[in-house]
Amino acid sequence: MAFRRQHLVSQVIVNRFSDHGNVVRFQLDPEKIELRTPATCMYMPNFITAAPAQAEQLWGTVESDLREALAAVDDASVLSRPDCITTLKDCLAVHVARSKAMAWTRESALQRAADQLKVEMMAKEPGWLMARFRSRYGIIGVGFQALERAADDFIKLAAPVVSTPKSFAASVREYFDYSRSFFALQALEVVTPEPGAGEFLLGDYPAVALSKARQLLGGPRGAVGVNDAGTVVMPVGPRHAISLGPTQVFTGIPAGYVDQLNRVQVVNAFHEVCFRPDAGLEGFIRNTRQGTKPTLSTVRLRTP
Repeated sequence: MAFRRQHLVSQVIVNRFSDHGNVVRFQLDPEKIELRTPATCMYMPNFITAAPAQAEQLWGTVESDLREALAAVDDASVLSRPDCITTLKDCLAVHVARSKAMAWTRESALQRAADQLKVEMMAKEPGWLMARFRSRYGIIGVGFQALERAADDFIKLAAPVVSTPKSFAASVREYFDYSRSFFALQALEVVTPEPGAGEFLLGDYPAVALSKARQLLGGPRGAVGVNDAGTVVMPVGPRHAISLGPTQVFTGIPAGYVDQLNRVQVVNAFHEVCFRPDAGLEGFIRNTRQGTKPTLSTVRLRTP
């Protein structure tokens, strides 16, 4: 399969964190900090391999209007623009569905299913497994290790049938459609740091569903679905973040709130965080990660 770089965070948004054509890319584990062009950040190879052009066309229905909506955020006219409000809520839906969290959910679900199937097969079908072991390896298997190897071999063989590129693409599309419809019923909130209160950074899983209990870890890894969330929040530039709530809001926020939203981005990021050069957020990211290590994961993600 040819390498296909699919950006999971809209490039128009990553570009807003750039200065003179570069962002600071902070790789989480192992730590590596470098200047990068926005096009070389926030992507995943071959995220959707079943009809990728069709998927790009779908995201384009939202992203084609995103510049205009972000301009309305910048000039503070967005809440008087229903079309821009819709675009920004759809932008949240895109980034909830077209995300590393969806790849993580797939990996986790497959592993849980495989573990359960393995236990059941070894308990209920030992004779059949031993027959498969002898057929494959040409020897009579003896003991637990042979039984386990036969079960692992079967599960590995069955995995591509259970999780296909088409089924993964369909699940992403279905979650986008569901989120889009659900978010349409919510009001848009826009916040901006007050003077001297700092600025926002951007994680590689930026649209985070947060629980009403206000825990930092959200989305699937925090067991927070969009329908159970207190809000869904996403930075759309160093000076603005959008979220969902009961009433429309456009307001300034103090430094403590800016820091909390940035912690959400760092804690929920899978592999990288980007921010504006000269923002000086390197120490903040390190401190956040050191204080939340039990919840962090930089696992290798794959899609079918």
